[in-house]
Amino acid sequence: MKVDLLPHNQEAYEKVKLQIAEGKKKIAISHATGTGKSYLIAKLFEDYSDYKKLVLVPSTYISDQIQGLFEKYSIQNADVVLYQKLIRMSDEDISTMNYDVIALDEYHHDTSKVWGDKVRKLIDTHPQSIIFGTSATPVRSDGVNTIDELFEGNCASDFPLSESIAKKIVPLPKYIGALYMLDDELGRLRKKVENATNTKEEKQKFYQRINTMRSQIEKSYGMPIILNKNIKNKEGKYIVFCKNKKHLQEIKETVIGWFKTAGCKNINAYVVHSSYENKDTEYKAFCEDTSHSLKLMFSIDVLNEGSHLENISGVLLLRPTRSRIVWCQQIGRAIEANSTNTPVIIDAVNNFRSAGQGMKLFKEIRDTVEREKKSNPNFEDSGFEDIDTFFVLEQIVEIQEMFKEIETELTGKEWTVEEDNILKEYYSVEGSDVIARLSGRTKRAIMARANLLGINKFEKGSMWAKEEIEILKKYFPIEGVKVINRLNGRTVAAIKSYARDLGIKSPITWTDEEIDILKKYYPKEGTKVKSRLNNRTRHAVMQKVTKLGLKFERKNKCKYVTKRGNKYVVQIYINGKNRIFGYFDSEDEAGKVAIEKAKEYDKKI
Repeated sequence: MKVDLLPHNQEAYEKVKLQIAEGKKKIAISHATGTGKSYLIAKLFEDYSDYKKLVLVPSTYISDQIQGLFEKYSIQNADVVLYQKLIRMSDEDISTMNYDVIALDEYHHDTSKVWGDKVRKLIDTHPQSIIFGTSATPVRSDGVNTIDELFEGNCASDFPLSESIAKKIVPLPKYIGALYMLDDELGRLRKKVENATNTKEEKQKFYQRINTMRSQIEKSYGMPIILNKNIKNKEGKYIVFCKNKKHLQEIKETVIGWFKTAGCKNINAYVVHSSYENKDTEYKAFCEDTSHSLKLMFSIDVLNEGSHLENISGVLLLRPTRSRIVWCQQIGRAIEANSTNTPVIIDAVNNFRSAGQGMKLFKEIRDTVEREKKSNPNFEDSGFEDIDTFFVLEQIVEIQEMFKEIETELTGKEWTVEEDNILKEYYSVEGSDVIARLSGRTKRAIMARANLLGINKFEKGSMWAKEEIEILKKYFPIEGVKVINRLNGRTVAAIKSYARDLGIKSPITWTDEEIDILKKYYPKEGTKVKSRLNNRTRHAVMQKVTKLGLKFERKNKCKYVTKRGNKYVVQIYINGKNRIFGYFDSEDEAGKVAIEKAKEYDKKI
């Protein structure tokens, strides 16, 4: 049985094959969760059936799914290994691993402190191997683009979640934003009342209104009401994501109670997390449960990514996190390519600030649909006419309005996040002179707020000395914020602020001379050109040449010849298959065969 790709994956795979044919060794794809990235790995391994292959995965659940695919399609000569095993191997053992094709599943992990060094060692010691990566979230939460870091900026196919929904690759979910716990927000509101300049009598009335409002919200907008309104399949399977083990233990019975109050009388509950000794048994039982009961699986981190369970009706996110990556991974458990079901995503947060992810996705989908309609006259937009009804935040909006009714009656101006950020960046440098940046604030208010935020008190001794200014002028254009190692006691914020005031630019800005060097030498030298560029990293060079559209001209005498160990291999893509025409001791001998075969199969030489 051959691997049969869905059209969107077939299109992506053709791009992957083209890049391999061009001699590229490091190739990544960035495809949304639920689009079937593992099938691309299976297809690549199928085409390289005679080669030794390795796929690295982050969990046993993903490992089982990949192994299942390989068995289904009779893929041989392939090992599935956990990243956790790789990090326990010595550098010597990694360098002696003998694989021609290496797949890095969920590669966004591979630049982390835990896995990064070993994955880079694997890549660096296998320069002739094809390194293929799959991930839905290549940009980490700290802003690092792992495609740049691991694959030299080479992304064969980019397919974000909004586009996969707009093109109906995965179903449009029903998204409901909800507040499952009001303690944090009510606590903040009480603090605002406490800090206000209203009279004691007025404040006492505000506290009474807050208590009344809490009861009203729990009665009219509680989780059982939301579940009763939106959970249509009372026998379905739902995954409940919790913050941590303690949170799971505390909330489990409460969640079950919500569903029972919402009309789900028979409930089977399962628990799966990495430290739970019965996790595998529970996971299997959940997957195989075909009873008429509602099925709930409580999880923490195990099912965040890569695992795709069948017949999932929805997910309940009980998450204090605002991480876009984690959010996308969790909703992905309910989204699957080629599915006709409408998954339900109940995004139950504990504060107003965490409720924006769903609406951001809504705007991205809407914008993508509009772009497709303009660029493709045949684009089918049916099903998106009432997209607004699929993203519901009314409950949160209405509760926010209740809070605002009280807030507008408070006297005394609250500090905004923007004002706090200004204080954090400038107070240690400018002291109370930062008043010029804070309209309407007094020096006394500024000093009190800075003290509350724990910002170091401004002192005359913190003025920049002449020697410090000279160091900043000399090294900041070269080292950027790393100049902090030369300036004892200076913070990154203070350095950036003072450098900006002095008009000193960081090394992020490329000079015309550096760009000329890249244009002249990169096509011949590749990343070795960094030796001509003072203090430019390999990563920075790759980012810049990608933006400039520069290509490294390979030194192979024939594009169908690659070196593997001490041998030269002739390989040509023919009718969608990678054909091998022999291994040779010399490049000239391999080149002659390659030219002969290229002519035979009408390929460009």
